Amino acid sequence: MKISKLLKKTLVFAAIVFGFIGIFLSIFSVWNLSKNLLHEYENKGSAITTTIASISSQIIFNSNHETIQALVDSFLDIEGISYILVQDETGTIIAHSFTPGIPKYFLRHQQYRLTKENYRFTQETNITKFTIPELGPVIDIELPILGLAGGDVHLGLSLDLINQKIWFATVEQVIIIVFLFALTSFSAYIFVGQISQDLNKLIKGVTRVQLGDYGVTISVNDNNEIGLLARTFNKMVGEVRRYAQSLNQSLQELENIKYALDQSQIIAITNLHGNIMQINNKFCEISQYSQQQLLGNDYRILNSGYHPNEFFQDLWLTIISGKIWRGEIKNRTKNGGYYWVDTTIVPLKNREGEIFQYLSIQNDITNRKEFEEKLEEKVKQRTEQLAQANEEITMLNLQLKTENFRMGAELSLLREMQQLILPKKQELAAIEGLDIAGFMEPASEVGGDYYDVLYNEEVITFGIGDVTGHGLESGILMVMIQTAVRTLTEIKESDPVRFLSTINRIIYKNIQRMNSEKNLTLAVLNYAKGRLSISGQHEEILIVRNNGKVERIDTMDLGFPIGLDHDISDFIDQTLIELQPGDGVVLYTDGITEAKDINKNQYGIERLCLVIAQNWTKSAQEIEEAVIEDLLTYIGEQKIFDDLTLLVVKQKADISS
Repeated sequence: MKISKLLKKTLVFAAIVFGFIGIFLSIFSVWNLSKNLLHEYENKGSAITTTIASISSQIIFNSNHETIQALVDSFLDIEGISYILVQDETGTIIAHSFTPGIPKYFLRHQQYRLTKENYRFTQETNITKFTIPELGPVIDIELPILGLAGGDVHLGLSLDLINQKIWFATVEQVIIIVFLFALTSFSAYIFVGQISQDLNKLIKGVTRVQLGDYGVTISVNDNNEIGLLARTFNKMVGEVRRYAQSLNQSLQELENIKYALDQSQIIAITNLHGNIMQINNKFCEISQYSQQQLLGNDYRILNSGYHPNEFFQDLWLTIISGKIWRGEIKNRTKNGGYYWVDTTIVPLKNREGEIFQYLSIQNDITNRKEFEEKLEEKVKQRTEQLAQANEEITMLNLQLKTENFRMGAELSLLREMQQLILPKKQELAAIEGLDIAGFMEPASEVGGDYYDVLYNEEVITFGIGDVTGHGLESGILMVMIQTAVRTLTEIKESDPVRFLSTINRIIYKNIQRMNSEKNLTLAVLNYAKGRLSISGQHEEILIVRNNGKVERIDTMDLGFPIGLDHDISDFIDQTLIELQPGDGVVLYTDGITEAKDINKNQYGIERLCLVIAQNWTKSAQEIEEAVIEDLLTYIGEQKIFDDLTLLVVKQKADISS
């Protein structure tokens, strides 16, 4: 097992410290053991003398010395007792443990004679140490009986025996300490060896990492500080490994970028004075200089003289201030030729933020510049041609303005014709029993919406239609429809099939002659004495009852678009509606319901019905104005893209009026 020098020194230091601690503990233990053992024997002797003195005090005056002797003999088997003797009040030994006789020391020594000089009234124990020739060193414990009135008791403890006990205990203590020291040293050796083994793993791991091996992993299963250190090391190596992998990847990417730049770009690095320090092969190829001829030279070796001094002054002021300069430079080759480069110069800074080099990245744009020069020449030629064409266009514009003025006049005339054939307010007011109001606003100069109110011998005909699109064709079709409806009304054609079929054939043939793709929706309503007939396909017809309730009549199955087919007889039908006083009908075109607000949301049939219902108690004109006002408020500033047409017919409460 290999142990590092540091751990060896640690082990030796620990052994020395533990040795000193062991010696100190041994000395202290021996001293403490001697003290405690001696104290224990003294306490034991004191207890025995107290027992003998107590019992003797009851029988000594009866001169029953045999009982006292028996009492003394009962304590002779106790270890450490060298002798016991009991004296009466005269100093005569009446009981003892000596065999075969009392030693002369006890007969001669003053301590064992009860005289006036040593007579005292006390019950305190007196302990003294001395040596008896016949017995050796002893501890004498004396206890008076009734304050010496009844004698006293002496008990001697053998110091040789006590010292022997102390020696044996000391040896035993030393053996235990030595054993513990050896056991501890062995355990420390094993522990230090394990730590050393783990540290050696760490050292080897660190060495491998220093050599660039970032795949090393240290296996230490301990949960102590070494284990924590090993896990931290593994984690650190993992982070280093990921960093190294990322660094290698970044280096590879930089290498790839450098390779790509070397293959496609012209690269140069100069010092602060403009001297060339590094270049790539592309630089040499395009400039026709070798590296030896360029390195160390001023960049002005490539100056073509094309650019003014202010150009390069601006370049240097930009890069000296730490900013990136971009521009196009015309350089001269070694052989006197020229080439153009799209240049980016980047100031390179050190960690202190100071510029120490300039990196120039250039792209050959010679072909582009030559193309631009050719293009400029062509642009110049084309500009001259365009100037000539502009004169011709100006003349055409004058002609178009004249033509537009003529067409505007014609459209204005057609618009005026449309307005002229619309029913007038006095005509509507003259119709008895009905309150009628009409409104039409085209989205362009000429609209394609149609409405009419015709009165012929108690039959009132209402027409509502919407021609596809706007403009001249739509306006002409609107006039045609009005003419056809009035003609059929004048000849009193009341059959809805014949009425609409005739109109369809007329419009269809005219559309064919015009070579147009226009068509229209058309609904015709006939009213007489409170009964209303509806025929033709258009938007929903709104029947409004006198309480404001709105009924929506779908006209999809009542007709077919006018002008799509030469015969629509099979598609025409009619429906009859009874109107009560206060009831009415509202006709409209999709320009109202499909008008949009700023969020592209349509006005809608539901909102139209709601406004009509809320205002139905008013006159037809007021209802019309309320609808148009709500519509314009809804769309706001949005442009109106379709014609707006609205016809409100309300049966008066008193039809006879």
